[in-house]
Amino acid sequence: MSEHTYSLTHAQRRVWFTELLEPDTSICNLTACVKFKGNIKLDTLEGALNHSISRNDAIRFQLLEGEELEPRLHLTEYKYYPLRIIDFSNVEMIEIEQWIQDQASIPFKLFNSPLYQFYLLRIDSHEVWLFAKFHHIIMDGISLNVMGNQIIDLYQKMKKKDPLPDQPEPSYLSYIEKESQYLQSPRFAKDRLFWTQTFEHPLEYH
Repeated sequence: MSEHTYSLTHAQRRVWFTELLEPDTSICNLTACVKFKGNIKLDTLEGALNHSISRNDAIRFQLLEGEELEPRLHLTEYKYYPLRIIDFSNVEMIEIEQWIQDQASIPFKLFNSPLYQFYLLRIDSHEVWLFAKFHHIIMDGISLNVMGNQIIDLYQKMKKKDPLPDQPEPSYLSYIEKESQYLQSPRFAKDRLFWTQTFEHPLEYH
């Protein structure tokens, strides 16, 4: 196997099992809208988004299908992501909400394809929403909130022409390595034995 691919972590395996149980559905999609009001500089917002993408390697992972039962992770190089703008300025809010719901229900192409999407929704002349959609295998609720706040912070810094952080966020590769070390450790063997013995007999439900 290529040195540039990685096994799924245990957390990602749980997501993958869910995907196998409910194939071709949106069950593993996560969506959010970051709302901006005022005199919004769209090119600056696009730049803030891309700076965030470049610093967070976890969202740039793609799944590769192979001979194994589970897919492999491949970390792709950062590429500039141009924001597609959708104009909802003369549209009722119920239609905007329906569009968001429709997008959230569309499954991702799972293999050899980005597992994130962004759109810029123009609500009116003084409000835009950054719509984000991720597959749960690269994003969770906490990380989604962190990234949203990061984009807001980067936008404010870029708007004021303040220095931007030049160091990447903690790499997901480090987490993969730490989990791999744990799985080969005496501690894991002890933990595995404990839980195997604990659930040696099926639990009784009442």
